[in-house]
Order: sequence, then structure tokens, then C-alpha cells
Amino acid sequence: MMRLSPRWLPALLLVLLVSTAAAAPVDVTAYPLGATVVPAAQSGGAVFRVWAPNATAVNVPGQFNGWNTGGAPMTLQPGTGVWGVHVANAQAGHEYKFYLTTPGGNLWRNDPRGRDSVNTNGNSVLRGDGSGYAWQATSWQTPDHGAMIIHEIHIGTFSGNGDGVTAYPGRFRDVVDAHLADLQALGVNMVEVMPIHEFPATSWGYNPVHLYAPESDYGTPDDFRYLVDRLHQAGIGVILDVVYNHMSNTDLDLWQFDGPANIYFFGLNCQGETPYGSTRPRYTESQVRSWIIDNASHWMREYRLDGLRVDATQLMRGYCDEQGEGWTLMAAVADAVRAVNPRAIAIAEELPNTQLVTEPVASGGAGYDAQWGDLFHDTLRANAGAANPDMGAIANAVATSGFGGPAARSIKYVDNHDESGNGERITRAIDGADPFSPRAIAMNKVLAGLVLLSPGIPMLFQGQEFMEDKPFGDGPADRIWWGFLSTYAPVRDFFGDLCALRRTRASLRAGSGHQTIHVNDAANVFAFQRYDPGGDVTFVITNFSATAFGSYLVGVPAAGPWHELVNSQASAYLGTAAALNGSRTATGTPRDGQPATLDVLLPPHALIVFSQTPLTGPGVAHGVVAR
Repeated sequence: MMRLSPRWLPALLLVLLVSTAAAAPVDVTAYPLGATVVPAAQSGGAVFRVWAPNATAVNVPGQFNGWNTGGAPMTLQPGTGVWGVHVANAQAGHEYKFYLTTPGGNLWRNDPRGRDSVNTNGNSVLRGDGSGYAWQATSWQTPDHGAMIIHEIHIGTFSGNGDGVTAYPGRFRDVVDAHLADLQALGVNMVEVMPIHEFPATSWGYNPVHLYAPESDYGTPDDFRYLVDRLHQAGIGVILDVVYNHMSNTDLDLWQFDGPANIYFFGLNCQGETPYGSTRPRYTESQVRSWIIDNASHWMREYRLDGLRVDATQLMRGYCDEQGEGWTLMAAVADAVRAVNPRAIAIAEELPNTQLVTEPVASGGAGYDAQWGDLFHDTLRANAGAANPDMGAIANAVATSGFGGPAARSIKYVDNHDESGNGERITRAIDGADPFSPRAIAMNKVLAGLVLLSPGIPMLFQGQEFMEDKPFGDGPADRIWWGFLSTYAPVRDFFGDLCALRRTRASLRAGSGHQTIHVNDAANVFAFQRYDPGGDVTFVITNFSATAFGSYLVGVPAAGPWHELVNSQASAYLGTAAALNGSRTATGTPRDGQPATLDVLLPPHALIVFSQTPLTGPGVAHGVVAR
């Protein structure tokens, strides 16, 4: 019999202790719902947990066990309806599904919290939480809300037409690999990505099936991280559009997930109704609420986002009548956004607008930072092509939020996916007969100028900056035509110069001061000033008419020199102005309730920006702000 030397006993004891620790069972209840890759140092494999209170047994078949429906039996956590199991040989990249035994039969189900999927009909794919991704933009900080300039894009149609990209639909990587320089030239500092939850076929994205998984046609989870990372490196934040008010009517594993009780949805009744089908989630159920709230945290945390735009919040509150559980859930989603990133922005699409949505929870509100503004786009679109535009209505839409409360809480735009997809592009709203006419070009710039210079947070839409005239859609023919830049790059220069001006002028922040100075309905002219407490003042005058004014007198807040910073009708912007203003001296004659009068050379269909402070550095060259 071999005798062990005493000197080996400590080492042997250590081996035994390590072996015992490695063999210790994994406490699956300590892990979140869904699938979690467990680090090798802790035990390896993956923990799977799912809420299925009406199942009598649950298994996890997958590539790790040859799709054996009895190979990974889950244990029910008493009193919760939650099942869990640790699968030691599961690895990231493995496909899997849940196999539910129910009184009505056996059901194959995708993971409601799966981070990735093959497609809407395929399997869930096991992925980590992104902590292993090698982020490059390590010092990125979300811009202040008041400095944000948003550009809305749809991944599937943003690329692939006139830009050398062949894939359809477009992919996450195509956005930045092919068009990062274009986004920088435009001058925005935020991109708002239309919904990317996994959805059937091709679509706008508002028919989600798997809330936690990015659309497989667009790329992998790491491909989306790559998009965010590259944009952050370029100084551009990312807002994601999310859909929590309804789900897809097809390919929906969640419908009757564990049987006819339909645990995720109210079903075919008043509480379940939306204009898009009866798939309004069951907000009264705590597990469904956490599934949605955790989803907001998931996108913010695992993809380092800068905000969420929550679709159709009015439908979260109910379609057939108002239901309070939707209101409290809305507020919880906004809280979840800021809990991950305190600088992030929570935006509501609340149409028609409701002031309380953007009021603090303590005051009875839902706590959103901003909401899409109804009045602004309705007013400007209605007057874009009018022979006799209502200048007073336009001035009011520019000055206010349109729903009460500070204008800084309003997202202002004239084009977006809804306006274009359900109606027409702004260029056609201006001139339906010829969306490339000199008037259409000129007024596209004027309206963009009002978007970018108004109080509130400005938002542009893909292609608006180079005269895209096709209505928004999701088919191959709907991809924006990048070839327009060969003709209309000067129009984009105008957009870019105003974005640069907004970024560098304290008076042009979302919440900076605003005063309407002059409204002339007969001449179709109005003017306003933006100002901040530090003394920066920006004066803007617009002419909606086809009349050129060789001498237009308007009140300004101070006598002395005023410098033309941007003129939309400068030839550098494909404009028709015969001459520019340069620097002009305002006299001390009071006008329009102001202490001084400025004599302006005002071209037709024009927007002109003046300041008492000339641009320093590169300055202005022929009406172009050097960026």
C-alpha cells in the first residue's frame, strides 16, 4: 500500500477542494430570465430560464444536445411559473429552443428574451451580453439634450442604391462603412435608428417578433455594436426606436406561449386592441412588465445607446379606452433608459401630443425628456406649398412646443418615416408637379432651416438633405438614391452649415430663448431671434413668397453691425440670389417693438441668418459657414 508523504497533503487537499467547487451545482435562480452564458471560471456552459406557468414540463433542446427534447429538463421554481436549468456544454453561437409540455400538447417556443435569432421562424441563438466586445469609443459621452441634432434612418433602405453597396436590405455595417463620412458632412450628432427588433420579412420594423434580438437580415448583435461604436468614434450618438405597444400578427411565438391562457397578451378584447391587431401586451402582468422594462435596459446597456424613442405611447395607454397600467409602464421605461445612462434621452411618440408625457412623474407626468411635435410638422407641411401661407401659424409653430410646456421638449421635423411613408416627401409637398423645381429646392432649404433654428430638438430624415423625392418604403426600389449627391451636394452643404451653426451657437440650443419679432402675412415674411443669457443672439428672417425684396425693413434687438452668416439662396447652395447682404448696419430707429431697424436684401423663398458676432476662424465665404 502506497503511503503519501505529509508534504503532499496540502496540494492534494487543494485539488480536492477545487474539484468539489467545480462540481458544485449552479444556482439557476441567481440568473436573469433568458439565456446567460456562464464564464468558464464559474462553471461554464449556460443557464436557461423561462416563464411558462401553464407548462407541466419544459426542456431546452439545442445544438448542444442534438435537439433532444428530453436532454435538458428544466426545474420549476415554486410559486413563480419560472423554469430553469444549467447546461454545462452549451456555448455561445449554439441554436436552441424551449420545448414545453402543456395540457393541450407539446410546443416549440423561441426564447422571449433571446439575444439573437436565426430569423422569425428559426431558432434562438445563444449569445453573451456583449461584455467581450472590444469597444473603441471608450471616452464617448452622450451630448446634452439641448445640443442634439437627430437624423432618422432605416437600416434596410439607407444604403444599397447608388453607393456601391449591393446588399438588400442594407446592413448595420453598411451604414458606417459606406456612409459615415456622409453623416459627418451632414453635421448631425445623433442618429435615430428605426426599429431593429427581429421582424418578419422586410418592413419598417414596427411588427416585432423577438424584442431582444436585432433583425437578422441587418446583421449580428456585434454588427450593431460595430455601428454604434463607429458612430461614437465619429462624435455621433445613437437613439433606438422601440415598439412596446403591440407585436407582429405573424410568426409570433409569444401568442399563446404556453397555451390558451395567452400569458403575454390581453387577447381579442378591448384591452388588447390596437390599430395593428390585438397584440397589445398584458401590461397588468408583472412578468410582462419586467420583460418590457428589462428590454429597454438591455438595448441601452448591451449596445451603449444614447436614448430610446418609444413608438406610439398613446397605444400603450390603450386604444379603446385609457388604461392606467400603460401609463405607469411608460414611466418605468423612461426611468430604465436613464438608469443605464443618466445623460440619455427618452423620447415618446405621442400623437396627438399630451403635455403630461413630458412632465416629471412627481407632477403626474410620464417623465419623458421629449416627444415628437405634432403642431410643427402639421403647420409647416400645410403651408409648404401654399400660395398664401399663414405666417402667423408658422411663427407660432416655430416658437412653441405645440402641446404646452417648454419648446425644448419638442422634437421638430417636417419629414420622417410616417410623413413620407404614409403621405409624400417634403419636396413633393412643396411642389407636387416638380419636386426638383427651383422653388422645391429653395423651400426644402427654408423648411430645414426652420427645423434646425427653432427652439426644440431638430430631426431630419434620410435623403431629405439631398432632395430625395420617393415616399419612404421598405422595398428594394425604396432605398434612398445616393446618386442625388452628384447634383444636390450643395443642398446638403446648407443642411451641414446650419448644423454646424447650431452646434457652435449657444443661442441655438433647444431651450435657448426665442422671440417672434416680425410677421407680415401680406408679404409672406416673418422673423425671429434666438438668444441665451450669455449674450449670444441669432436673428433669422424668412421669405415664403416668390417676391424678391431689394430693401426689406425689419426690427432687430440692437443697432450697429449685423453679419450675414448663412443665406439659403447663396449660389453655393444652388441658390438664385443675385447678391448677398454681407455685413449691414442697423439704425437706431425703433421697429417691430425692437430698438433698431435692419435693411435686408431678401431673395424669394429664402432663409437668412444674421448675428452681431461674426464667425471667427474660417468665417463665412459667400454665405457658406466654413465647417
